[in-house]
Amino acid sequence: MKSHSLERMQIEFGLKRKKLELKLITFFYVAYYIRKNKVNQKIDESEIFELVNILIKIVRIFSHYQGPSFVDNSKKIEVSPTLMIDLKYCIKGLKEYYKYTNKTVIIRYPKLVYYTMYDKFFPTLDIKPYDSQIEFIQAVKDSFNAKGSLAHPTLVFYRTMIGSGKTSASLALSQMIHECKLIDNKNNTLQVLYSCLIGSVRVQVGRYCYNKQQKFALAAM
Repeated sequence: MKSHSLERMQIEFGLKRKKLELKLITFFYVAYYIRKNKVNQKIDESEIFELVNILIKIVRIFSHYQGPSFVDNSKKIEVSPTLMIDLKYCIKGLKEYYKYTNKTVIIRYPKLVYYTMYDKFFPTLDIKPYDSQIEFIQAVKDSFNAKGSLAHPTLVFYRTMIGSGKTSASLALSQMIHECKLIDNKNNTLQVLYSCLIGSVRVQVGRYCYNKQQKFALAAM
């Protein structure tokens, strides 16, 4: 901890490491930095809540994540349970000390529900889809026939909690439409139209498409 600067937050060195646990340990430094500099450097509340949100996401994704062993790449192991416990304690402490609530995030900083500045350091994660996402995609699939064309008009009411995958489900829907076009040229007119009042969310959907090399366009009224 002492080797990291407390005058200017430096996260790139740690978060750009290839070893997952080395990347995750960096967040303890970020929490320590924020706690030490909250008053002196006038760190905004949004920065604190952004840290809490990425930590919540990390714990959810990596609690049972298996990756190549640091010692033997041919073997897969889980992330250190001790590290996961420490991250949970970190989240608990930050929430209590800075009065973090889901209501405050949704009202003041809605974009943090979908995206944080730390997400770019984890661009290729294989995240298990939510059950609701699986059900949503299956419901859409059921409306297509064997030729990949819509067998009948379909309305799916997809209602879940905030932050539980509605935005990222748009990418799966887009990929499905792309595959339908490959199956039958008659489907070339099919498009996915994503609408949201929050500009940062629309940009995030664009990022999803860009990372998956899918064509997209953004518009605002």
